[in-house]
Amino acid sequence: MRLDKYLAETAQCTRSEAKTLLQKGKVTVNGTLCKKGDTQLKETDTVAVDGKALNYRQFVYLMLNKPEGVVSASTDKRDTTVVDLIGDAYPRRELFPAGRLDKTSTGFVLLTDDGTLAHDILAPGRHVPKQYLVTLDTPLTNAMRVGFAAGVTLADGQTLAPAEVKPAGADPCVVRVTLHQGVYHQIKRMFGMFDAGVNALHREVIGPVALDAALVPGQWRELTAEEVNALRAAATPRGVWKQLPLTALPLKNAGNDIARHLRGCDAMVLMAVTLGSGADTLMRRLELTDIALAAVVDAMASAVMEELCNALEAEIRTSVQAQGHYLTGRFSPGYGDCPLTLQQPFAIALDTVRGLGMAVTPENLLTPRKSVTAILGVADHP
Repeated sequence: MRLDKYLAETAQCTRSEAKTLLQKGKVTVNGTLCKKGDTQLKETDTVAVDGKALNYRQFVYLMLNKPEGVVSASTDKRDTTVVDLIGDAYPRRELFPAGRLDKTSTGFVLLTDDGTLAHDILAPGRHVPKQYLVTLDTPLTNAMRVGFAAGVTLADGQTLAPAEVKPAGADPCVVRVTLHQGVYHQIKRMFGMFDAGVNALHREVIGPVALDAALVPGQWRELTAEEVNALRAAATPRGVWKQLPLTALPLKNAGNDIARHLRGCDAMVLMAVTLGSGADTLMRRLELTDIALAAVVDAMASAVMEELCNALEAEIRTSVQAQGHYLTGRFSPGYGDCPLTLQQPFAIALDTVRGLGMAVTPENLLTPRKSVTAILGVADHP
């Protein structure tokens, strides 16, 4: 990166202001005076202005406690926006909200200029949870709990992903809702299907990061490095699943074993889990340098995969049981006489390429290598 660009982004100044700093001899690189704005910097270089070292950050991540009446946008001709509340603290940054809250809603808004992380947090396939404190105009009912867990079908026919609603305390009208997707006015529309209105909505948590209780409405602070890393980890997909009719896969010629596995079932759940390409890269490198260590890492990765599969299965069972149904165990293509050719339609049905970065090779093998697909039967009896 050029020195003048580095100064503009890190010292929060314009290019002309950066040029002035250089001309006045206020800038050093690794302790040596530097006046050339086109100097190319290395990652290890230390830049200082007036003797104070600068800390370059590629992106900015802010936690804002949005007050009522402020719109979740970067600019607006009529209303105050969440970016307006930041003022001129980051004049060279093009901040935007990663996800929206209604004008009347309050709580945690993440402001950033990192488009990739924002996309990953919001992408439906990533299932990053968001938690809300909601005040209803009627008490929470069991029908709401069951309906949310099953996935509410809206008035327009759209069926949403399973969600969780539970009491937030002694007041039966105050509940906590956890969503794994974002749809326009989603919570209000979901409760509307149960003839319940939303009087207040406050977002408390995004992924593993909770709104700082010390922030009063309108206040903000930068996320810590630990919070940013936690958000990145939460936005990295590890598993997806979907409940589908038995006709969603070509099972007619898929062997007798899968037929026995699904006997008496009315539907099925498809699940897929992967460790991602990073595990493949590590194992390939070790296979070239230390074959013994590669074998150990491979065994450890397999154990982690089993834990991930068990965790996702537990999540699926909770959701399916909330609907009053039962699940069989897991059965994967390649077991018994079930052919690996089932992997391709399986991946298409779950959209694993977009949701997980998991694909199927021409030989019907999964890639990354540490990936698993499985079928669970759904029945109305044990």
